Amino acid sequence: MLVGTILRVVFICLQLRSSAASNENNFYDDNPYIMELTGKNFDKVIDNTNYTTMVEFYAPWCGYCQKFKPVMEQVSKKLNGLMNVAAVNCDLSINKRLCSEQGIEGFPTVLFYSPMRINISVTYEDRTLFKRPAKQLYSGERKVAPIMNYAYTKIVNYAKKVTATKTIEKILGQKASVDGKTQSRDLKMMLFSEKDKVFPLLKAIAIDWLGIMDVYLVAKTRLTAFMAEHSALKESHPNISLYLEELLAHQIEHKTKKDRRLVVFDTANDIYYEYDGDSFNKPEIAQFVTEKFGKVPLEGPTSKKHKMIESILTGKNHNAKSRGTRKSREKSKNKRVHDEL
Repeated sequence: MLVGTILRVVFICLQLRSSAASNENNFYDDNPYIMELTGKNFDKVIDNTNYTTMVEFYAPWCGYCQKFKPVMEQVSKKLNGLMNVAAVNCDLSINKRLCSEQGIEGFPTVLFYSPMRINISVTYEDRTLFKRPAKQLYSGERKVAPIMNYAYTKIVNYAKKVTATKTIEKILGQKASVDGKTQSRDLKMMLFSEKDKVFPLLKAIAIDWLGIMDVYLVAKTRLTAFMAEHSALKESHPNISLYLEELLAHQIEHKTKKDRRLVVFDTANDIYYEYDGDSFNKPEIAQFVTEKFGKVPLEGPTSKKHKMIESILTGKNHNAKSRGTRKSREKSKNKRVHDEL
C-alpha cells in the first residue's frame, strides 16, 4: 500500500513537471510572422525603427491566451510587411523583468509601440532620430477585424497623395537640394491609381525608403491633361516631360479602371523606369529599385534591419531551449507571403 501511494505521488509529480515544461514553451516558435522576443532583444527590435510594432504579452497556461492565439496568428499574417509583430512569454524567467517593466498585469496584453514621426524635410544632422516609441494599450475586441482596423491607424504615413497635374509637374521639376536646413531627394516613386486614399502597403514602402526616395500616390481620377510643349519641365527634364504627357493621357482615359502604374523618376538624371513585375509586393519592388538605381532600402526587404528580424524569426537569436524549432522555422520562412498593392 505504501509502495502504491509512493508511485501515485511520483506519477502526479511527473504530470505536474510535464505540464510545467509544456507551459514554458513559446506559443509562436514555429510561426513565420511573429517574433518571440526576450529581455535581451526586445529593445533592439522595438527601438531604432520607423515601423510600429505590435506585441502580445502572454502566459502559455492562460486560457484567454490560448483562445487568442489563433487570432494573433491570423493578424500577424495580414500585417506581414506592414508592421512588426512580436510576442513575449512572460512565464519564462528570462522575461519576468521585461514584463514587469512594461507594466503587464494580466494576460493576454497587447501593446502597440509607435515610433516618433521623423521630419524628413530637414537635413539628416538636424533630425531627431529614434526616440523611445510611444506605447499604446489595445483595449478593443480580441477579434481579427477590430485589431486590423486599429493596427492600420498606427502605421506612420510618409507617402503623399497627389491630385493635381500641376503638383506632379512641380515635384518632378525638382532636383535634390539642401537649402539651409531643408532637403529633397532625386528619386521619386509615383503610383498612379484609381484609389483616392494612401493605403497601408504604400505607407510601408514609404517607410522602407525613408530619406532615400519620396513616395507618392497619384489619384488619377482628378488628373487633367499635361502638355509638355507648354511646360517648363520640358526644358529641365525633356525625357520625363514627354513620358509624363503620354502617361497622363493614358491615365485620364482609363481613370476609373484598375490600371495601376508604378514609376520611379530620377530627377537628377532625367530618367525614369516603369515597374513591370508580375505582382505588386515589397520584395519585388525593392529589388526593382535596387537593380535600376543601385539603392538599398533603410528597412524592409533586402535591408540590414530586415536580416536582423529574419534572424529572430528563424530562431538564431533564441535561447537554447527554443533552438530545437529552428529548422522548422527556416522551412516555414520560405512560405512567407507579402501583401500586394
